[in-house]
Amino acid sequence: MNYYTTYAAYVPTTARYQVKLRYYAERNSWVNVSVNNGQPVQVELPASHSWNIVAIEHTFELNLTKDLNFVTITELPGYDVRHDKACFTEIPGTEWEVTCDYQVNPRVVGNLPIFQPGQTVTLDAQCSGNDCGATSMAWFGDNFNMVGEEVSFPAPATPGDYTYRLVAFRSGCSNVIDVNVTIRVQTTPAECDYIVGSIVSDYTPSCGQGVSVSADCFGTGCPGLTYTWTGPGLNATGSTVNFYAPTQNGTYTYTRTSSKPGCADKTSDFQLTITDCSSGGTPFQACIESENAGGTGPITEDPNASGGKTRGERDRSDYTVSYTIPGVQVEGPHAVTFRYYAEANTAVNVQINDELTPYKIELPASGSWNVVWTERSIVFALKKGTNTIVVKGIPGYAPVRHDKICIVQMPGTTPSCDFNVTTSASTPNPACGSNFTMTGNCAGGDCGSVYYNWYGDNGFARYTQTIDVTAPSSNGTYTVSLVVGKDGCAQKIVPVSYQVTNCFGPGGETAACVEAEHSESNSPESPDPNASNGLTRGYQNNYDYYVDYKLNNFAASQYPVRLRYYAEQNARVSVSVNGTIVNPDVHLPATYSWNIVAREQTFWVTLAAGQNTIRIQGLPGVPVRQDKICVGDAQSNARMAAPEFTQAQTEPALFTFPNPAPGEFKAVFQLDAGKLATIRVTDVHGKVWHTQAVKGKGRHEERIRLSNAPSGIYLLQVKKPDSVETKKVLLTH
Repeated sequence: MNYYTTYAAYVPTTARYQVKLRYYAERNSWVNVSVNNGQPVQVELPASHSWNIVAIEHTFELNLTKDLNFVTITELPGYDVRHDKACFTEIPGTEWEVTCDYQVNPRVVGNLPIFQPGQTVTLDAQCSGNDCGATSMAWFGDNFNMVGEEVSFPAPATPGDYTYRLVAFRSGCSNVIDVNVTIRVQTTPAECDYIVGSIVSDYTPSCGQGVSVSADCFGTGCPGLTYTWTGPGLNATGSTVNFYAPTQNGTYTYTRTSSKPGCADKTSDFQLTITDCSSGGTPFQACIESENAGGTGPITEDPNASGGKTRGERDRSDYTVSYTIPGVQVEGPHAVTFRYYAEANTAVNVQINDELTPYKIELPASGSWNVVWTERSIVFALKKGTNTIVVKGIPGYAPVRHDKICIVQMPGTTPSCDFNVTTSASTPNPACGSNFTMTGNCAGGDCGSVYYNWYGDNGFARYTQTIDVTAPSSNGTYTVSLVVGKDGCAQKIVPVSYQVTNCFGPGGETAACVEAEHSESNSPESPDPNASNGLTRGYQNNYDYYVDYKLNNFAASQYPVRLRYYAEQNARVSVSVNGTIVNPDVHLPATYSWNIVAREQTFWVTLAAGQNTIRIQGLPGVPVRQDKICVGDAQSNARMAAPEFTQAQTEPALFTFPNPAPGEFKAVFQLDAGKLATIRVTDVHGKVWHTQAVKGKGRHEERIRLSNAPSGIYLLQVKKPDSVETKKVLLTH
């Protein structure tokens, strides 16, 4: 028989529990076990071989939520079990957080919600979200009470309209959803033969969130219907209307009236439940679609995007989107959430109103240009009234496809930006070609959360407070810039200069680097933030340009020459020294980029004592964009593949810094271009504190914030297609 027993279990914490069931069963039996009418699981109970003399106990595990739970154990057909009692014991270390990710939009299964008396009716809750399996769903109406996501029953015998109520809830969650669905048992004339439901975008919206609701009509009488919608903050007509949810907590009822000449009006209600409004008033909230904002980027279609459209294109990274936010209620901190697509980790400049210095905001990759979006939230100070937020891509970083921004008024104060930065070098006058160290020194109360980026002729390094620099092998004064920033604060830039004065060999110099933009040429200068010194020479539509590089006080000898350049395809140049062609055809492999990825090619020349001019001129075919040359042993450190600081080949597969960490650290690892990996951080009990999908681009430096995690040991795992790498991290808040 399919008898069932429901045990009321009151537990103190949300965790996994061991259930010890005492029972009698003459043979092995199967039962269904469900918690709070959720998805059942099957459990096999070994036989006690007795119905009333010998009892047996069997243990299994269940997830229970804090406070009251109803555990129902139901015999499966063909089995008999005699229950005695059940004991519940918490399993240490299995505490978990109740999530409430579920939404329902009930519907009548079939083409029309119109039935003959006695015909089978099937109702489907259409649950969406990760927690549907743990959500209880109960249906009520017309002497009818059933549980489950989908239920079936015979239509009533008497013609008319029948409304059935769906209540969806999960223990520990406040967002109880209570909605109706209506069917008809056929009696009405054809012109009035219709039934209307409401499709609601969100039954439990956030405080002040935008809500969309549409009329969903079935039947031959649908043509000619008009709809009126009324409720708190809503008085509108049309088949689809948009409005804002209330800004105070509570449950609010809305009514849709369907009208047609010659037919009686029909009404139907739905409810919205608001639980996250602050008790102190009405916080400001707004979302602005990028396609409705100003900007230089093209508007592109995307069915996965909010509103179905975005701004931006893959061919450029410096597009701008200008959002206007009216009606900000008070001056103070507001959380601004950027929703976007980016195939690789990138960054944008964000300018608030008329502030002179933009904020540089690092954006983690979504790993997709048009399928998977991601979001990044930063707190900014906005003024009362109308505000503008201008988001601009940064040349040299991956392009960004903008979807929308959402703004929410925050309690408390604006982010603190109490930090000042100075720099120090292990020596202010390094020896020719020697290695020395530069360090950023921060003072102020907010130094713990700042990041450091270095820029200079040696390339650049991101997220490191100290870098090792190789001094050039030519005399001169050189500058490295340290950029220090914090989310929500303007960046601070500190230039660091050092001087090299001892690069003279017998008879003159033996090494030097010369920038193309500092040399004579028939080519225009062109800016490029990825180039050495930020400028190059060359033009994408003409190959026949030359650059004359001048070298002073050189010793007579044969020297290697390294040319740093960009070429979208394999290219060719000729090389002459002091007016004489010494290499008529030097082949330059493609960098496959005109302005992002540079490359170096080495060839040899013989120089006379004193002054020399090396001319490098393009040959017919593919244009070349020249950056600089380095002659002799001078250091050039071209960035060959991506905007990352080159690391030694002996670097471990996965490492973190700092470690121990004060709640935020960097995960550094290698991932081949195009491959996908998952980053996960768990505590020693297995609880997941951070998860992130990444797409390969070579060397990765991913910033991981665990500001809400308690101090202790955590496991960082990078799961790749062919391997799993793990590292321990110690958090010391």
